[in-house]
Amino acid sequence: MNNIRKIVALCLFLIPLYAGYTLAEDCIEKRYVFELGSGTSRMTTYLFNKCQGNIIKEVEHLSKKMAYQVCVSISPDKKIDEDCIKKGIATINEMKKLNQVDCKSSKCTGFATAWARKASNTSEVLKEIEDSTDVHIYAISQEEEAKIAYVVTQEILLQKGEITIDDPNILLIDIGGGSYQITTVDPKTKRNLIYKGNIGTEILTQEMKVRFPQKKASMIECSSLNDIYKFYDNKVRKTLSEDKAIMSLIKNNPEMKAYGVGGGIVSGLNVEFALASPVKLKDLEKINQEICGMSFDKVASLYPKRKVEYMKTTQAMFFLLHAIMKGLGITEMHVASNANPSYYIVKKDEYWNHLNQ
Repeated sequence: MNNIRKIVALCLFLIPLYAGYTLAEDCIEKRYVFELGSGTSRMTTYLFNKCQGNIIKEVEHLSKKMAYQVCVSISPDKKIDEDCIKKGIATINEMKKLNQVDCKSSKCTGFATAWARKASNTSEVLKEIEDSTDVHIYAISQEEEAKIAYVVTQEILLQKGEITIDDPNILLIDIGGGSYQITTVDPKTKRNLIYKGNIGTEILTQEMKVRFPQKKASMIECSSLNDIYKFYDNKVRKTLSEDKAIMSLIKNNPEMKAYGVGGGIVSGLNVEFALASPVKLKDLEKINQEICGMSFDKVASLYPKRKVEYMKTTQAMFFLLHAIMKGLGITEMHVASNANPSYYIVKKDEYWNHLNQ
């Protein structure tokens, strides 16, 4: 009898432990977030604890060139044409195949940035993409995009001990293919101040083809550099000067640090062109002077980490960032670790609600 009691007691002890273990196992899932940027599509895989609502780890990150913004820019009615849609679908499916992901049975979601705000047939495009990939894509506003970048960057910098939660004192510069955002926080109201720029590297690249012709598969000629600096520095400075709140905050706060985020800045400047943080205006000017007039192949031999598919937008990145820094009246910009917006998206229920419908 005593042995039976011992066995029963042991079972009663083990049952909740086993149940807890099973529950913990049921909480863990893989989540796949797709970002359809204006110049690049990305897929980030996370191991996620849905019970606690936190990320266990980032498993993998893939990126592929897919210039939706070019499709919008060259269209007279701002429509994404069928050929561009097919390329976008193929890009997503290629990334899914590389990760062996079936989004019918797996947790997948996605978001689109500036190009989706500019295209005239966005809802039709996103519907066709979802039908062909099983990935539901949310078109996010520019304000939402800016706030997401700020939240993620703030968390990264807090973890590094570079800022405090009470006094972040940071100015965020986020450039993409179809737009750029400048974001900070008003120390009095604690609310985000956001400047929403309507130009990006893909747009600027298309503009420069018309204004400043260059040889095929080559950088813009050195003789055009000063004219381009003058044109875009003045254009951006004029629009930025109209945002009195941000400009006043910068002027009255000499201790504020500017941080650059986004794949173009982090991968482009920090990795591919090996510019140390903080990046200075003279660093941008030096590389622009070095590569002007060169063939893409020659630039690739000097900077082998620069991906060939991004050669066309290389100078646009330097010119746009130069213009923004000039417009803000800053001479250097720190490069933050990549503030991947998927890091925010994966944790927010509102971007996964479609799976319950």
